[in-house]
Amino acid sequence: MLLKWAYCYLREVARRMLKKTFCIFVLCFFITCTAFYNFSWGVNTVQDSAAPFPNNAPVKKTGSISVSIYERNVCPSSEGSITNNRWTKWINDNCGVNVKFTAVSKSQEVMDYRKMLEAGNAPDYMICYDPSFKNQLLAQGKIMVLDDLVSKKSTQYRELIKKYPGAAKMGRSAKGQLYQFCRIQETHYAATATIRTDWLKKVGLKMPETIDEFYKVTEAFAKKDPDGNGKSDTYGYHLGGIGQNFLEYSFGIAESGNNKWRPYIIKDGKLTLPWDRIKEYAAFVKKLYDAGIVDRNITDDKGSQPVFKAFCEGKLGIAYMSPDMHEAETVSAFRKSLPEAEIAVLKMPKTRFGSFTYAKNDPFAPVAVVNAKAKDPAAVMKYQDFISTEKAAKIFRLGVEGRHYRP
Repeated sequence: MLLKWAYCYLREVARRMLKKTFCIFVLCFFITCTAFYNFSWGVNTVQDSAAPFPNNAPVKKTGSISVSIYERNVCPSSEGSITNNRWTKWINDNCGVNVKFTAVSKSQEVMDYRKMLEAGNAPDYMICYDPSFKNQLLAQGKIMVLDDLVSKKSTQYRELIKKYPGAAKMGRSAKGQLYQFCRIQETHYAATATIRTDWLKKVGLKMPETIDEFYKVTEAFAKKDPDGNGKSDTYGYHLGGIGQNFLEYSFGIAESGNNKWRPYIIKDGKLTLPWDRIKEYAAFVKKLYDAGIVDRNITDDKGSQPVFKAFCEGKLGIAYMSPDMHEAETVSAFRKSLPEAEIAVLKMPKTRFGSFTYAKNDPFAPVAVVNAKAKDPAAVMKYQDFISTEKAAKIFRLGVEGRHYRP
């Protein structure tokens, strides 16, 4: 089969931390703790060597809970593991409840949670992005309705959703039940394509604006030795990672290969499957594949590491990347490896269906639910209140003032 379809859910941008030791605390923030502020402080980063946290007075503990954390296999070995590192320790040192972290595969979260729920060992606080699965769990009574818990036990989060009612709305079911905790975040592009503009100069082409020009540029990147090493070892684009999404969006369809939904459009006031767009998109992908413009070895790869590796090694002309921390590290590694290279953001190429722009994330993101069998819901609420504070948000976002950043 020519290709499998990649699935990508947006994740939040972490622009200021480029050191390896920053990776894990950004990871904890965005995929475990989901601290519900996303402040845009103007700061300068500071290099971090050991970065011990300031000694704080012991925090009184009133309960114990388990919390899921996504395993993406990007935790530096020097930091420990995704469930036990300096940032998970900081949470336990400062939160009013004891927290045990449980790893869940981001790419197989539904399967992992089903197994855990069946075995009776699912975490109390479950990070989950899949809306269909969460709705199923609610209908089956496997996760809690949170209205009473928030109104009676919450302090910080209750005030937060009063200030941002859109967050409360996003966390409710079709019947009006509050069953999800939401993250409040700044809006940004979910992903952007980066192009080697120095390669454009070498092959004598301009920035592509149409899909035909995009093909011509990627073909030149793959065939005309833009790195000048005399070898046929470069590629114009990639289908691995989330590369297919960029092309789907360019044809005006939304992840047509995703098995979680279908890419309907509104035509004449009705939901319609745009088969003409899908067919032209699929034909274009096949054209790239058949011409050797993409690396066939990573076509089926659903992770992004091979793509990032090829980009950092100067073997890839255009890379479509979501703005996550390990990609920020990729850009840092790219600059270190290829200091003379020139890059720019590429607009989505125009097709006969029109010109489209990059997708933006929503300002409110439902990210967590509570296991109906949680033994201490009040402790879960206390944890939620803790990670909703400005103190926690600053630590996860920026680190320690004076050590990781300057105001």
